Amino acid sequence: MQAAVGGVTHSSHGAGNGLLLPHVMRFNLSARQSQTARIAQLLGCDVSGMTEEEMAEHAITTVQQLASSIGIPRQLRELGMNADQIPTVAEKTLFAWRILRVNPREVSRQDVEEILRAAQ
Repeated sequence: MQAAVGGVTHSSHGAGNGLLLPHVMRFNLSARQSQTARIAQLLGCDVSGMTEEEMAEHAITTVQQLASSIGIPRQLRELGMNADQIPTVAEKTLFAWRILRVNPREVSRQDVEEILRAAQ
């Protein structure tokens, strides 16, 4: 998605990926809950007493906080992307089939639009 986002915002690859990562993690959560929960442990979070689901959610939140703490914008509009650009960016994202085909979940245009709206 970042390639398409970067195409309309002229933002850096790192800023776009850092911003989108928590949203993509949440999208893929149903297919990678245990791996996402492990991320919380690897980030040094105190996960004692948490369920795997809670650990996974905590990992996503922690990744988002880490990105924010190093200056990565939290919303696509901060990169200069308008909500009316979402359909175009989603369509361009689907051209990256070689990347999308290895995603843990099948990705539709509607999925991409929902991720982008969540990040908007």
